[in-house]
Amino acid sequence: MVTTVIIILITVFYADSIFIILKYESLIPYKWFIPVFVLFQGFYKTFNYWNSRTKRFDGIALAGVLNSSSTRIINLISGLSGNTSNTAMIGAYTAGQVVATSTIGLQILNKDSGYLKSNFKINKILEVLKRYKKFPLIDIWSALLNTLSINLPSFILTYYFNSTIVGFFSFGHRVLTFPISLIGNSMSQVYFQRSAEAKHDGTLAELTENLFKLLCEISISPMFIFMMIAPDLFSLAFGLKWYDAGVYARILAPWTLGVFICSPLSSVVSTLEKQEIGLFMNILLLATRAV
Repeated sequence: MVTTVIIILITVFYADSIFIILKYESLIPYKWFIPVFVLFQGFYKTFNYWNSRTKRFDGIALAGVLNSSSTRIINLISGLSGNTSNTAMIGAYTAGQVVATSTIGLQILNKDSGYLKSNFKINKILEVLKRYKKFPLIDIWSALLNTLSINLPSFILTYYFNSTIVGFFSFGHRVLTFPISLIGNSMSQVYFQRSAEAKHDGTLAELTENLFKLLCEISISPMFIFMMIAPDLFSLAFGLKWYDAGVYARILAPWTLGVFICSPLSSVVSTLEKQEIGLFMNILLLATRAV
């Protein structure tokens, strides 16, 4: 909520200038979607971590499915009705986040409201905040750099090329990352919860190695097949005009494969409380991607 207030202030005083610098002037009318999305995304992350802590992985899976499917269903309805405007696309993305967050939040409220109320103590919160101060002091910058790194190609493409190229890239990227958001994120949540236990049991290395092997086994062959047929697959599924998006997806496939394998394992940095390593990795990632 504090972060959302900061985002609102930035939106009021600086958003127009930032959009102009990035050559996104056409999106200025939609700037108020940003604080709404930030607020619900923040709650969504918090609720997911709570479900991970309480081993309710079905709730995490449900939230992921709702988030992705509701966005795409609203997009599909808008497209079929002839409404393909920026408002429809951005609104669908935000609506998907609101639906998923509200559903998972109501589930937690229904099951754990009594426990949360009885255990809400300011002195205990301050004690835990002090114990795990590395998370807000270091992880917040690491997460910011990671998010910037993910979106950097879109910014650079927008600066040097036209919106059509950015559209092909974004669509190809979105289709590729759809299975990652469903499978990879769910695995990441399960691994994060179990890695904390494995750390104390002395089995963290074995757990990490087994998950690494599993991720490789289920992703490498399908991704290579996808690389061979991506442009034709996009033309068949979405129409001939999206052939070039399939070319972009083919180029992005090796990177997506790396993300699928490595992303679930990255939470080991938090488990071991080695946030400095995570920050260094994200600085290196941003620098190399910019180059």
